Amino acid sequence: MKNKYLFKYVKLQTILWSFFTISFFSCSKWLEVPAPSNQMDASEVFQDSSTANAAVMGIYSYMHNYNYTEASAFRNVVTNIGGRLSDEFRLYQSASMDEFGINVIYPENQTVLNLWSDLYQAIYFNNSLLQRIEDSQNISTKFKNQLIGEALFLRSFCYFYLLNYFGDVPLVKSIDVAVNERLPRSGKEEVYAQITKDLLEARQLMSDDYAYVDSRRGRATTWAVTALLSRVYLFTGRYDAAIEEASKVINRTDLFELSAINSVFLDNSREAIWRFNSNNGRTYIQDVFAPNQQTNNPRVVFTDSFLQSFEQGDDRAMEWLGKITAVDGKEYYYPSKYKYTTESNVNGNEADLVLRLGEQYLIRAEARARMEVPDIMGSIADLKEVRRRAGLDTEFDGINQSDLLGRIAKERRTELFAEYSHRWFDLIRTKLADEVLSAEKPLTWKAYAVKLPIPQNARNSNVTLSQNDGYPQ
Repeated sequence: MKNKYLFKYVKLQTILWSFFTISFFSCSKWLEVPAPSNQMDASEVFQDSSTANAAVMGIYSYMHNYNYTEASAFRNVVTNIGGRLSDEFRLYQSASMDEFGINVIYPENQTVLNLWSDLYQAIYFNNSLLQRIEDSQNISTKFKNQLIGEALFLRSFCYFYLLNYFGDVPLVKSIDVAVNERLPRSGKEEVYAQITKDLLEARQLMSDDYAYVDSRRGRATTWAVTALLSRVYLFTGRYDAAIEEASKVINRTDLFELSAINSVFLDNSREAIWRFNSNNGRTYIQDVFAPNQQTNNPRVVFTDSFLQSFEQGDDRAMEWLGKITAVDGKEYYYPSKYKYTTESNVNGNEADLVLRLGEQYLIRAEARARMEVPDIMGSIADLKEVRRRAGLDTEFDGINQSDLLGRIAKERRTELFAEYSHRWFDLIRTKLADEVLSAEKPLTWKAYAVKLPIPQNARNSNVTLSQNDGYPQ
């Protein structure tokens, strides 16, 4: 691991690095060496609430801050490559060399390996916590349950992204190297079943009080679990359950509300269900989207088809799209939901929203429309809430089920773009990827590209890992 965590207190740094080092050695089968004299062993990390809490905080820190670069799986990669894989945006320069933009990706691709290894590294950290915290005698049952619930939630979150990027993946539930290094890929149904089981267990253990763990909503509560469950149920076709879970969040109007378009991603947003706390109000996300200050050129630019998906008068186009005239004299649009970069000379006021209320309305709208007996009026009511916030008309007189689903898909596209790969996953789960992307990228798109290749390095280490169809075997 690269020593790029910055902690305010030496004690906290020692605790986190003790936990990370032990976990990382366990999952990587590195040389076994004694822990440095300034570190604790695993048993010490979970001896009291403060050290155990610091270990959990370290997992959040890893997921948000790892490397502080585009290599982070949890921030820029799941947001940036998801947009390029789909039809949202492309690199401004060297587009022909952008493997993700043209969907021609090789198993040796380093970013794919980063995505795979970072997600599995976080899973190992959570598995380590789950295995070791049970033996702690000096942590209250309530607090221990909260930490276990958070670990189950974070592990589920990682598996959701692994499944939707790679398809079948190894289901790692322990830190036993002898077992894990030979695990084959498990089917999506089995992994989704584990995700659902973990989330339901987590909700039984965790607090629903943000003030108990983090009033800024940077730590998971039962509401984050419920929001992710609603998404999982939508993706797995359990529409009645998706409606039930989304409704639990939507109905908590004392906690959540749709924020004004220009304040959705602010630090105090009441739309946030779960977010990553920022560094001085800067999220790192905009680092890969904002124009290059040295060249005055954009880094990524929206596709024409995406720009054309906005209706006239859509406030999201005004607030969430940035515009620049590049050195070639042409105007380009780029993602600008976040306004601050790490190069900004002033502190910002933004936070990285991972789960938010707007998605819950769209989940419930789609699930209602996909029921065996569709709830058309209920679906329209949810859709209207999102559109009203965007300043758009809310008339849907005489719309049928098929057209309504099309409108919901369009609304998801203009509401959730450049956020955690929503568009890419939507195209895959609705089986529209081949139709849409063969038209968007006729020279390079192949149907098998709906799954990323299993990284070659991972297959070299684990000979039981099969490769996805279409890639070199």
